[in-house]
Amino acid sequence: IWDVVQKEMVEATGFVNKPGKYLFFPGMKVSDLIFASGSLKEFADRSFANIHRKLIDENGQLALKYIAVDLSKILNGDKTADIELAPKDK
Repeated sequence: IWDVVQKEMVEATGFVNKPGKYLFFPGMKVSDLIFASGSLKEFADRSFANIHRKLIDENGQLALKYIAVDLSKILNGDKTADIELAPKDK
């Protein structure tokens, strides 16, 4: 069935050990993507990150939304800071 169904992906870029595209699953959080991408590199800034999310605006145009996340809270286990990802998030 995976050959027929289009797979939704998310992407990890920047200072992660294994940057790339990863299979999205419902309920996936920022911490899941960090784990999938092999964690942050030693010299990575652990204070914040941005999620780039593609949306369709009220005019039917593609828009890009930037969502700031507090990585230090996520890495310390704060579930309220660990937001859910959407398909195609980067």
